[in-house]
Amino acid sequence: KDAARAETLFEVLLEREPYSASLRTGLALAELAQGDLDRARIELDEAIALDPRAATPRLLLGVVLDRVDDHAGAQEQYEQAHALRPNDWVILNNLGVSHLLAGEPEAAETSLRRSVRLQPRDPALRNNLGLALGLQGLHDEALKQFRQVASEPEARNNLGWVLYLSGDYAAAIDQFELALDVEGEAVLTVLRNIELASEALGRAPEIGFEALPVETAETTDGSDPTPEDPS
Repeated sequence: KDAARAETLFEVLLEREPYSASLRTGLALAELAQGDLDRARIELDEAIALDPRAATPRLLLGVVLDRVDDHAGAQEQYEQAHALRPNDWVILNNLGVSHLLAGEPEAAETSLRRSVRLQPRDPALRNNLGLALGLQGLHDEALKQFRQVASEPEARNNLGWVLYLSGDYAAAIDQFELALDVEGEAVLTVLRNIELASEALGRAPEIGFEALPVETAETTDGSDPTPEDPS
């Protein structure tokens, strides 16, 4: 509802200032929040044409392109945004996530390490970096990243999810079982992960919960393939 109201407001303002790149970017953000990717892309293309030196429209256009699985196009936009704002950790994170979505964990690691250096205490960034490392088989390094922003059981759950994504279901179950000491309702996520990995391994699950993958932690735009933080 708020996004729809914002969209209406920006449309009114644009009637008065049709050549404002910032207003078109705001309208695109409202449309993106409502899932209207086509209209958001039109507004962002117009905003970039009006102000080629603005980084935010390129960042948001990268988000749109990632959502339609055009990861190469998204990465081009993030790279251009990064050239305009080289110390923006959000841009670097989104570039890394785009590489993860494209199945390129080594390239993702490069961007995510730079993002973590700029914002070392952000859990989502550490988890994203851990995911990039884990998908390269660097499990000890991945666990080290997870431990910096989570409890030991939570870190084990995240490593288990990395192993699950890598297809090593038996090892994933071992890590999930080490995560069963997690506090509160987060144990339900761990139990579901055990069931999911058990089914993938081909053995009968020992628990009766619906199998669901852990949800991903969000970036600023709402998409980032980070294992769920059970806290």
